[in-house]
Amino acid sequence: MSRIAVVLGALLAAAVAAPAWGAEEPKEEPQAQQQVDEQEDEKPAPALKATFLGEGTWATEEDCRKLRTIEAGGEYPEDGPPRLLTIDGSNYSDQRCTFASLDAQPGGAFRAGMHCRGGCDSFTETLIFTPAAKGGGYAMSYATDPRQQPLIRCEPKPKPVETN
Repeated sequence: MSRIAVVLGALLAAAVAAPAWGAEEPKEEPQAQQQVDEQEDEKPAPALKATFLGEGTWATEEDCRKLRTIEAGGEYPEDGPPRLLTIDGSNYSDQRCTFASLDAQPGGAFRAGMHCRGGCDSFTETLIFTPAAKGGGYAMSYATDPRQQPLIRCEPKPKPVETN
């Protein structure tokens, strides 16, 4: 093939790939607008209430012990604060989770999708609540870790009423 044919072939390929005369090239959305659109897509569904838990605060026995230690003026646990659960969701350090989905499962269990925010992060996690074998209540496990953690009712200690 001659050099002229190679050059003409390259020019033809470039002409086909280029936009037509007078046509506008597609504009890219500014990056800030893309980020806003992505954030709008991440908005959680309205929070649900896990009424199957009943009123009150629930935690593992260890987390309830942590709460009592903090309330009594003890040192803050090195391994982190207690994770407390109510019908509205859970609190753990700066992380707040609300129930985004609740699905009844066989045997009285519930599968809960939770939307969580902590610091700058936003994520979801799935919990499984299985009726406890004894004493009522539920055992909780994560979908990614099937080990069950029994939950107990763990009410925060009421603050004393000051009288004059």
